[in-house]
Amino acid sequence: MKANQLLLLQQLYGKVLIPRAVYRELTENPVYTEEADVIKRAGYVSVVETENEKAVNILRAWMQVRAKHLFCMMNKKQTFC
Repeated sequence: MKANQLLLLQQLYGKVLIPRAVYRELTENPVYTEEADVIKRAGYVSVVETENEKAVNILRAWMQVRAKHLFCMMNKKQTFC
């Protein structure tokens, strides 16, 4: 969102599906009202219910590992990675 590249997702995939929890996270934080408005107006973004909780947990764990790795790369703290 901060990179103003949400439209790129539409160009690449057509329709963007996001879990309800992600939608809430993106639209309910009062600090990011402008970003929330962009998400709410994006007709190509659809909110879906999560059906496979195990898959969600696996993806969440993978994302945490990737985020830590990215943080280490950005801060060049290879000793912690």
